[in-house]
Amino acid sequence: MTSISIFGLGYVGSVAAGCLSSQGCRVIGVDVHPEKVARINEGKAPIHEPGLDRLLAAGIADGTLRATSDVAAAVAASDVSIICVGTPCDADGALNLEYVEAVSGQIRDALGDKPTHRIVFRSTMLPGSTRRLAEK
Repeated sequence: MTSISIFGLGYVGSVAAGCLSSQGCRVIGVDVHPEKVARINEGKAPIHEPGLDRLLAAGIADGTLRATSDVAAAVAASDVSIICVGTPCDADGALNLEYVEAVSGQIRDALGDKPTHRIVFRSTMLPGSTRRLAEK
């Protein structure tokens, strides 16, 4: 069974968590906001999306879904990390990758000596962004 950590439990991340857990993947949702973590762990959506409460509740009930704020534990327990954090616009309209960069660094630090781990970016990013992050 594939184990996936999803970073960011807003619209994209919570929907991905619900859908992937419903397909039998073990999913660990990660967020810095304790209220989002608590809602997921209660089987409740942190956003409004029809049917999402049902998916999340089913994942919690069957043990394929849980949420945490512990980055290291989530990375250690997963094979893949999906980054779904926001990329707001700066005042000049440019994408702000501050949150993506922060989460990428936290995942990098949590990897330690782990031999393999895949990282997927599911945030709005321009071409070349992932190369720049990988070089850091």
